[in-house]
Amino acid sequence: VPAGASPRPPPPLAWPPCAVIEGGASGTSTLKWRSGGEGDEGAALQVRVCRQEDEEGRLPLAVLFVHPGQQTREGASLPAGLYRALVSAGARVDPSTGAHAEYYGARYLFGPAGQYFKASEVHLAPQTTLTIDFQGGNDCVPLEEMAW
Repeated sequence: VPAGASPRPPPPLAWPPCAVIEGGASGTSTLKWRSGGEGDEGAALQVRVCRQEDEEGRLPLAVLFVHPGQQTREGASLPAGLYRALVSAGARVDPSTGAHAEYYGARYLFGPAGQYFKASEVHLAPQTTLTIDFQGGNDCVPLEEMAW
């Protein structure tokens, strides 16, 4: 890449399955996520679940991917405790054609068209299943501000 030129973005990847795609097999409580919206409406989500003290989300205990209008079936198995969830969202581009947000993998996520939300606190009680219904929000930050 010539000096001063921006690198080409990586090619988009196929969406991962609607499931826990990393970690999440170390406890007696279960954390599930659901993407709000009817049918294929809503957003695809990548959720990084980290210990509460991991403010920048660099060491996720679990990573979940959720398709629009769906929920993870099994969920992440985690010890009871307080966690921080960092959510990246890629909305449907054109519901009439079925085009969807492009996904670039764990580093670039949904690219500049995605929405990136400040960390949310999640309290997971002992031996329970908690399903979080994600509806979006106004606390977005640019991809460049996400530390991971």
